[in-house]
Amino acid sequence: MAWGNEEKTTIIPQVEAYAWDEDERVRAGVALTFGQLIAEKTVDDQVEQALQQLGNLSCDRAPLVRQCAVQSLGKIRSEAVIPFLTRALQDADLDVVASASAILNNYKTDPGPSATASEPTLPENSALKAQNQSL
Repeated sequence: MAWGNEEKTTIIPQVEAYAWDEDERVRAGVALTFGQLIAEKTVDDQVEQALQQLGNLSCDRAPLVRQCAVQSLGKIRSEAVIPFLTRALQDADLDVVASASAILNNYKTDPGPSATASEPTLPENSALKAQNQSL
């Protein structure tokens, strides 16, 4: 499928039509295509639609499809993927679990640009520092 190379979210409904194909390779291709189409995009109705389909594909009967869906979820920088990745931690396939775990660890280690700005700084007064450390 070359759809993912277009990077146009307008084709999401066309791609979605193949999400229930009998061939697991087609469903895996759909998962990868969704990942390419919505990576780095702001979440709108079409991106939300693809995100929900990736969530469905992350529960597919075929491990290949679940693995591709988890990989695609990892390309999306939105907290909306966390429930799907958390569920994937319980998967029967260890590769799916490992991928989901690695992606979730990236969320823990990459707090984003706003995290450091919101952290309070302690005053230089050593008595106040000692008091805060004992709490």
